[in-house]
Amino acid sequence: MVQDIFNEFARFAQVESMAIGGSRALKKNDVYSDYDVYVYCKEQIPVEDRKAALEKHKALAGCTTCMWHSLLTGRIAYDKGGRLAQAKQKFMIRYP
Repeated sequence: MVQDIFNEFARFAQVESMAIGGSRALKKNDVYSDYDVYVYCKEQIPVEDRKAALEKHKALAGCTTCMWHSLLTGRIAYDKGGRLAQAKQKFMIRYP
């Protein structure tokens, strides 16, 4: 299921990388766990295109307030230019 979402968003030229976060990235999920999917873009994907992609999968769009934690603990699912892996390595330091 989540792989379908990754495949759907990978078709957008604006998408640089994607990761899965939360309990699933940390392998602490249970049967009630959701999927935290992070899509990193170099430009915005048009709203209608995003809505169409999310509606296919009954996904809800949201945001996070813990970007640093999400970056460091997320498992990379797609990384076109390797920038997400570079960011993970660069910011693998103690949070201030």
